Amino acid sequence: MKFFLIITMCSSIYQICMPPVQVEEVFDNHYDCAYQGYTLSADIIKNLGEKQVNADRMYLSFSCKPIGSL
Repeated sequence: MKFFLIITMCSSIYQICMPPVQVEEVFDNHYDCAYQGYTLSADIIKNLGEKQVNADRMYLSFSCKPIGSL
């Protein structure tokens, strides 16, 4: 079964989330999708920077959806 990775960025200060973004890559299994979800989330937080993440209390969530379930 193949999976899509969907990432959502939110602010707990403003209690809003950006629209979810589907990563273009298709993953062969849930493990690879989940691993990439954590990796990309960490990279995004790092790129946003400590100041913005702290100021807006940013966080990311992700899900791995089987192809055909969207």
